[in-house]
Amino acid sequence: MFGANADIRTGDFAFTSPYVRSVTSLGSDMGHAWCAVSGIVPVDLSLTFRHFGVRPQLSGPIIGTGKNGDWHVTYGCESSHIGSYREESNDIMLIERQIESHTAEELLQNPYRFLYPPQDNDGGSWNVLFGQDIYAKVTLHCFLAASGRAKKVRFRFNSREAVRWICNNYPDAVGDIRNKLKATAINL
Repeated sequence: MFGANADIRTGDFAFTSPYVRSVTSLGSDMGHAWCAVSGIVPVDLSLTFRHFGVRPQLSGPIIGTGKNGDWHVTYGCESSHIGSYREESNDIMLIERQIESHTAEELLQNPYRFLYPPQDNDGGSWNVLFGQDIYAKVTLHCFLAASGRAKKVRFRFNSREAVRWICNNYPDAVGDIRNKLKATAINL
């Protein structure tokens, strides 16, 4: 919606540190997703260590490779690099496995082409609580907040209240996103 070429990439992650328990998705059914934006990869707004304590921390979202706070970020398509990391350093590696092929329109129509669908008996899923368009509503709010046109909700509400506020304040998020994508000449 910013007018940049972007895609979603999925794969594995690994991080090692003498201060935080090392974790990897390699050999498991866990995975991770990030983006490529205007040739910059990885762009990962979700990875955080704030729940692990004070140190080591990222200085901000992962936008490219190299130093980020107390961490060093690397990126590749091979998992063989993981064995070369030293336990005495703070290393994050994202390993690309796939570039998602879904169009923006396909994801607007059915976000579960990418997201895990809710279980039929999960009465607490966002889909049940707020409707399938909640993902478009959150996306629109994040876009507007990032562009300075909406107030951030993370310090104003708890997580459930924030989602409810977003749900109530963007009644036609799917249409608004379509219009924004058309205005920026992005192919739906």
